[in-house]
Amino acid sequence: MAGLAALASRTDSVRDARPRHPLEDSAVMETFPTTITPVLTIRQAAQAVAFYQQAFGAEEIYRNTYPDGRIVAEMAIDGARFRVADEAPEASNLSPQALNGTTVRINLLVADPDRFAERAIANGAVEITPIADQSYGLRQGRLADPFGHHWLIGRPLADERGDWARTPDR
Repeated sequence: MAGLAALASRTDSVRDARPRHPLEDSAVMETFPTTITPVLTIRQAAQAVAFYQQAFGAEEIYRNTYPDGRIVAEMAIDGARFRVADEAPEASNLSPQALNGTTVRINLLVADPDRFAERAIANGAVEITPIADQSYGLRQGRLADPFGHHWLIGRPLADERGDWARTPDR
């Protein structure tokens, strides 16, 4: 934990040294939580929505359909949000097929990674690395979904090696 305190101290000093945005001290900024929402660019996004619902138990929260038929859908897996968007090369939004690979791995921590991976594989995901206890403190494996995105499926190990990956609610 001493390492975390040192990191927090360095983070605070960097935060204090940067220019402050005028809204930073407003009540809006104090009550709005910072979040990151991955957007997965996919060919045939509607099919991907159906896959994530079947394979990952994802819930579709919102869908925007454009006149040309392309979609952007907000989804969640047990409250962890992400978006699925049809490929739009004119906006430099390219799918793994267009890139011939992917540049991002999605790290998804779940209660039971073994069962989660089994369900995903049964629905068309491909196992790249089997779920196993890793030396860095996670029980984790790697899957590729049918659209080319890679998912690291895991959970923190029960011992101290997994402490870094736990949040107060896990």
